[in-house]
Amino acid sequence: MEKKVLLQGNLSGISLSDVMQLLNGSSSTGVLFISNPAFPVPGQIFFLNGELLHGTCGPRHGLEAVYALFGWTSADFKFLKEPVDHVNRTINQSLMQVVLDAMRLLDEGKIKKMTAPVERRETKSPDLAPKTLPVIKGPGVNFADVISEEKFHDGQEIVTEGGHGGWIWVIMEGKVKVSKQTPRGSMPVAVLGEGNFIGSIMSLLHKKITRTATVTAMGEVQLGVLDLQNLAKEYSSLSLDFRKILLSMAGRLAQITNRAVTLSNGNKPNHENMHAKKTILKKGSAIEEVYIITE
Repeated sequence: MEKKVLLQGNLSGISLSDVMQLLNGSSSTGVLFISNPAFPVPGQIFFLNGELLHGTCGPRHGLEAVYALFGWTSADFKFLKEPVDHVNRTINQSLMQVVLDAMRLLDEGKIKKMTAPVERRETKSPDLAPKTLPVIKGPGVNFADVISEEKFHDGQEIVTEGGHGGWIWVIMEGKVKVSKQTPRGSMPVAVLGEGNFIGSIMSLLHKKITRTATVTAMGEVQLGVLDLQNLAKEYSSLSLDFRKILLSMAGRLAQITNRAVTLSNGNKPNHENMHAKKTILKKGSAIEEVYIITE
C-alpha cells in the first residue's frame, strides 16, 4: 500500500472525535499524525479498516495515549494511508466507546487541554466576520422525512459547539446563525435559511457526535426533526464509493471552515505544496463532473 495523505487540517476547526469518525466511516487504514508545538514528536493514532489499533503520545501508549491526544484541541493533523501490519493491537474498545469515554474525561477535567499560543500582533485586528452575512437558502423541505417539529425563539441556541448529540434538523421557517469559537471570540461563519440542514451526515453512522459549531436562532425559527433511521437505511443502500464521496465532502467542509477560522485570527496561510502545476478547474467554470484524487 502506497503512502498518501487522505485528510489534514487543524483541530481548532474540526474536533478529533469528528476526524476519527470520518476515518471510521470510510474504513480507512493508516496513521493519524497530530502535531503540537509543545512536543517534539507528533502523537500517532493507528487505524485498521476504520477501527482503532494503537496510539502513541510522548511516553504514553495505547488507549492512554489516545485519551491524551483529545486534549490537543488546536493541533495540526494529517492522516496517511499506509500499511499498519507491523503494529500490535493495544486497543480493543470500539471507536465510539473510546470517543464517549474521552468526552467524559474531558468534561471531568481528567484530560489536560493543550492549545497553541495565539500570535499577538501590534496592528489592529480585523473584524471576525462581515457585519452582515448573506442568507443561504436550501433546496426545499421534504416533509416525508420530518417526524416532528420544534420551535426556537430569537437568540436561543439550537446546537452548542463542543456538545454532543445526534439529531439532524431541516429549517422549515426562519433563519439561523452558525458560529465558531476562536481565541478572539465567537466568529459567525454562515446564515442558513429555509430548506437547509442543521447537523452532520456522521449522525447516520453514530448515535452521538461532537458538535463542531454553535447554531443560534435569528428571530422565530421552526425546525423539522428528520427520521434518522430511514435516512440511515437509504445511506447504507448507496455504493461504497458514493458513501466515501459524501464523507469526503463533509470532511472538506470542516477543513474549509477551519481554514476560515485560522485566517480570521490573523495567521498567515500556509502555501506549502500549493504551487499549481496544472489547472484542473477554474472559478466560474461550467464543468459539472465530480473528481476523486486517487494519487
